[in-house]
Amino acid sequence: MPVKQYTEYEKQTDGSWLEQHAKTDPEQIDGTIKQLDFTLASGFSKVSGYVNKLIYNAVGHFCWLSFTLSGLIQAQTWTKVLTVPSGYRPEASIVTPGAQGVRGAFQSRIDADGNVYVWAESTLTDVSGWTLYYVK
Repeated sequence: MPVKQYTEYEKQTDGSWLEQHAKTDPEQIDGTIKQLDFTLASGFSKVSGYVNKLIYNAVGHFCWLSFTLSGLIQAQTWTKVLTVPSGYRPEASIVTPGAQGVRGAFQSRIDADGNVYVWAESTLTDVSGWTLYYVK
């Protein structure tokens, strides 16, 4: 099939690219992404200057959770740090690795009930993590 020249395209659409590609309308694109807040567990607070959000992309059904929190995480113990909102939770537990500089390794885990836990090799008073996951 030959490629259409711009002049043919212009005749068919009156020059409106959005008429042919409505899904790229910025207002429609903006509507597919939601920024949501999460509920902090007792003893934790958000560190200002960081994203600290759950961002949901409705087109691909993906969630990106990003957090930088202060609060006590005891060494080698799963500590609940936050809960993601209902409707934006994974089907099953997801564990993601992380590193906290010279303080060693940590893991974050999101369970199907929306609770997010952090496990650290050594005691931490703050932690940063992110996870990308699919939501049905």
